[in-house]
Amino acid sequence: MAEAEVPYSWAGRRVSAAIVVAAGYNEYGAPLPWTAVYRVGTLEAVNDLGIVGTLRYFEPEDEVEEAPPVSTFYPWSSVVWLRLAEEKGNGPPRKDGPVPIEVCDRGYAGFREATLSATR
Repeated sequence: MAEAEVPYSWAGRRVSAAIVVAAGYNEYGAPLPWTAVYRVGTLEAVNDLGIVGTLRYFEPEDEVEEAPPVSTFYPWSSVVWLRLAEEKGNGPPRKDGPVPIEVCDRGYAGFREATLSATR
């Protein structure tokens, strides 16, 4: 029997993800750039519209658990990447903060360049 396709087969497992969020507004009311925020938690469901999960912001220096995460729907348009979380050290692959979405304005070549430089 064929194994279920990824990421559908990941339901119920611990995952890490980069989720696009609006960064807010500056003191003049101008919108700040979109950013991809790193989150870790349990992937509850996957369908053609997106994912449902209890994901929380990952802050390695925060050892105190705040309120429990809430089950939330994330449309595919807000999921930059999704992967199974590592058993230990669930830290993000990058340590220098969120990645501005304006990288996408340069098209696939810019995205590939940004991805390659992030993994070095």
